[in-house]
Parts: sequence; structure tokens; C-alpha cells
Amino acid sequence: MNFFRVDDAFYLADLPGYGYAKVPETMRQEWESLAEAYLVGREQIALCVFLVDLRHEPQPGDLTMRAFLDASGLPYVIAATKADKMGRGESERRRRALATGLGNTSQGVFAVSSETKAGVPELWKTVRASALAGRV
Repeated sequence: MNFFRVDDAFYLADLPGYGYAKVPETMRQEWESLAEAYLVGREQIALCVFLVDLRHEPQPGDLTMRAFLDASGLPYVIAATKADKMGRGESERRRRALATGLGNTSQGVFAVSSETKAGVPELWKTVRASALAGRV
């Protein structure tokens, strides 16, 4: 896990991912256990940012993570990454599909790009608002 202090106001915890990492299944299971141990029962968590690849249909791991977040009562948003890899219309269509599907219990779905920074300011605005609302 990596921890980042943001604006001297709150911490961002970056938990190991599972997505498309080419790692042995045992390591993937260790990451899952680590994330669960960190997240469960930690009342000061204001918001989880759940990253998914906008270009693909939700994967089994995505469905598992959403079920975990829902069962744990953790608030979350979806950051749908790689929005720059498709046209604006297709990106918005895929974002809406995620919002009514995988993200239907989220607090929002943001199509974002690390390349162009599209959607990143809106995502950060939501993260900061949640963090500063007092749960951190």
C-alpha cells in the first residue's frame, strides 16, 4: 500500500490492484486479503475510488469488488480509465452504461484519462468534497 498526503488535508491510500496485472493467482489473493483487511471496519474512509477500464465490459474481478464495496457499506465512485483511447461519443456511451450497470450503487462514474487529464478535475473535486466532509 502507498499513502499520499493531499493538500495537508487528507490521506489517499493506494491499494494494490488486481485488474490486468500479470501476477500469480497467489499474489492476487494476497492483494485481496490486504485490501479487505485495510478497508473493513475503517470508519474514517470517506470514499473509495474504484478503477475500471472504460474500454472493456466489467470483468469478474470488477463485479467482485463492487459486491464487496456494497456489502461493506463503503461509499465509492468509479474512475473509468483510458477514456482517451476512444472517441468522445463512445466514451460517454460507455460511461453511461457503467453508471447504470456496475456503478448503479456508486456515487458517480467518471470517464478519465491520465494522458489528456479529461475527467480528472471532476474526479478530484468529488474526492476532496468527500474527504473534507468530515469522515477522514
